Amino acid sequence: MCSSPSYRCTWGGFKHCASKSRDGFLYCVDVKVQDVMEGVERRPFYLCTKRQTSRNVEAYKDALEGLEGAVRANDNLKILEHLRGLGRGAVLVSGNELRMALRAGFDPSRLYRVFGPLLFEKVPSGGNIRCLNKIAV
Repeated sequence: MCSSPSYRCTWGGFKHCASKSRDGFLYCVDVKVQDVMEGVERRPFYLCTKRQTSRNVEAYKDALEGLEGAVRANDNLKILEHLRGLGRGAVLVSGNELRMALRAGFDPSRLYRVFGPLLFEKVPSGGNIRCLNKIAV
């Protein structure tokens, strides 16, 4: 970990924006996280930077061909717009996620629908499956 706020911080070879300064506070790109926390209405909250998001996307893009962004995991309009600007598509599960992706300006041809769990994935145990089979017959 770094001793001062800096983008040169690394952890396990991965660059990140967070660091603990000599004053004992956590910083993200020269911004004291405590100050941000005191300024937000709801907690917990997510604190991210455009630069770090770009780095993360590039790292995954290099490792995985055809990386697309999951709207469910990135449901902030500004983050979605940034991901679109990086040339990413969007993975959707719901109609609301489709609306968010279109609002963020994604090309409809770069939107991908992922279907929810199959029936057997929703049933919690083998006993429930046997019970359902008896009822269904």
